Amino acid sequence: MPLAYGLTTHFVGGNHAPIFAAFGSFALLAMVDFSGRTPARVAAYLGLTVAGAFLITLGTLCSGYLLLSTLMAGAVTFVISFAGVINGYFAAARIAAVLLIVLPIMIPADPNAIDDRLLGWLIASAIAIPSIFLVWREPWATPLRKGCADTCRALADLVESPDDKDLLESAMDSVVSVRRQFFKTPHRPTGATGSAAAVAALIEELGWIVSIFWRPGPSISELGDEGAAVRQACARVLRDMGDQVARRQGKVSIDEIEERREALIGAFTRRVEAGTESRTKLQADLDRTFRLRLLSFSIGEAAGIVNVATGEVEAPGALGERWHRLIAKSRNRAATTGHLLAEHADPRSAWLRNSLRGAVGIGLAIFVADLFDAQNAFWVVLGTLSVLRSNAVGTEGSAAWALLGTAIGIVIGGLVLTVIGDHQELLWVALPLAVFGAAFAPRQLSFAAGQAAFSILVMVLFNLINPIGLEVGLIRVQDVAIGCGVSLVVGLLMWPRGAKALIRTCLSEAYEVGSRLVWDRIHSALAGNEPDLSDPVRLEAAAAGGRLDVALRQYLEESSSDHVNASSFVALTACSSRLMRSAHGLRMMVGMPWYKAPPEDLAPVVNGVNDRVREWYRDLAEAMGQSGRLPEAEEVDDSFTNDVITAIDRFGGTDEDVYPVLSAAWLVLNLEYLVALEGRVAFHADRLFADSPAKQHDLKVG
Repeated sequence: MPLAYGLTTHFVGGNHAPIFAAFGSFALLAMVDFSGRTPARVAAYLGLTVAGAFLITLGTLCSGYLLLSTLMAGAVTFVISFAGVINGYFAAARIAAVLLIVLPIMIPADPNAIDDRLLGWLIASAIAIPSIFLVWREPWATPLRKGCADTCRALADLVESPDDKDLLESAMDSVVSVRRQFFKTPHRPTGATGSAAAVAALIEELGWIVSIFWRPGPSISELGDEGAAVRQACARVLRDMGDQVARRQGKVSIDEIEERREALIGAFTRRVEAGTESRTKLQADLDRTFRLRLLSFSIGEAAGIVNVATGEVEAPGALGERWHRLIAKSRNRAATTGHLLAEHADPRSAWLRNSLRGAVGIGLAIFVADLFDAQNAFWVVLGTLSVLRSNAVGTEGSAAWALLGTAIGIVIGGLVLTVIGDHQELLWVALPLAVFGAAFAPRQLSFAAGQAAFSILVMVLFNLINPIGLEVGLIRVQDVAIGCGVSLVVGLLMWPRGAKALIRTCLSEAYEVGSRLVWDRIHSALAGNEPDLSDPVRLEAAAAGGRLDVALRQYLEESSSDHVNASSFVALTACSSRLMRSAHGLRMMVGMPWYKAPPEDLAPVVNGVNDRVREWYRDLAEAMGQSGRLPEAEEVDDSFTNDVITAIDRFGGTDEDVYPVLSAAWLVLNLEYLVALEGRVAFHADRLFADSPAKQHDLKVG
């Protein structure tokens, strides 16, 4: 940043180019973090450079016209914020992009200044972007990735020896450790870009794999050669995942797992047809086969997430899947993107709410800055941008810390300027130190420390541009105070409870429609029908899941959420996605060559369990949405499979077709899996919504 500012000052001169070079390079280096593969990151930074040139030009043309500037800044802020739904890199660039429209508006100039401003911005980009990739590059194997790799290897050992209690404890400790690392990481990778978000998803998926081994039941180690082959294939994939996530050693393939899994199911079917197993052995083998099948599917899901996390599979980032959908000529792809936007064009969407809140906040800040005739109106808007949060409580807290941090920064900056005096060369020495503090403090120390460090940077930089001593610091205190006031007003007027209230509604919606989708898929499977992916129930469930994911991410980012058990929110969100996955698996099962519609006498059995699952999750959704009482989680017992085991046992050794009965068994076991999930859901819901141990099942938190 000092290099960009120094070169522009020396070779271009004036006031416009240097200030855009300074803040442009700071925006690129300290306000944006594009993760993923190098080509996608380069494309994202170059795209931001082009977009920045457009925004600077637009802002300069609007500057000096109060009403036009207010409306334009608000509209552009909304578009920039809401575009993050389409592309993760758009979301990552939001703060920097808003800065690039605000800066030219709040430093009024005639159109003749556009050339100098663009030159300063291009010099910043020409220096900042290469430095990102060439100067002390970010290591690939961050602590989170290393933790995920270690967990994958621990799980591989457990899969090979599933009865070893020490290995189970080791794998569990590894999951707990990496999850703890995730929640204490500043700026958690919960979705800024596809590859970064995939790391967060991988942690929860690995935790789910471990939980499969805690379920009571017969050991999966007793399934003969076919079972051993599946476990060996799973262990190899887990080790490949560990190598890939830590060292990027190629795409992880699950072809072997799929082959071995089909062989396992085929072997079980042949034993049933032969009728050589007792009823007890048959029931144990059915349970073992289903659990090993479930384990293999979960490991396959985790492998897919690893491929996204390492960039081997396109994620919804720059030039990723959703980007192609946006620009492709295909009507289907365009319709998919339109549907994605429609999902969040809903008052229940945290993304829409935050986009509107940001737009109103920035527009109001510009209007108020001009109304109060602030001496450096840019800082009013920057103060608003810095402290605006998604709820009034968070805004109030961040506003107080912003003012405190700014005041501390002014005191320290004043001491620095007093020591430096009129020595211009010492200001140049202080500039890189001030830049370092402004970039380092908010991520590694605190929000207030970041505000203090940024205030010092402002005082040093503006005294280089126009030496006025401590006055620039006093101006910043005044303007930041106005910006904080704007943020607080907007937070109070627009959804004052933020994502805290919204996430409850989103959880309720996701569980209600997810259980309805499973119920619908079971009925289709009983009829032997394979539903279309675009049927209304599935689209509604996908939309609800998307809104919940966004609300969760926003909730974790709010400054007032430190007291919340974040791991339980993540777990509940992940459990709601299990309903979607189960529904998808049921749909895929109907398309398998071996699947045949269950016999009519077993349909009531399947429907009974299906109705039981639907009723429990529907009651859960109502309790979450209306502050009611959580339903009790039911223990899984033999009653769920007794009738289908009896039917299977009756077919053993006969010439009759056993496949319809086996299909009924797989349907019941899939539903039994959701019954087992109830305990995990109830546990985390109790942790979140109980206000005391004595009221364990009462939902009290808003």
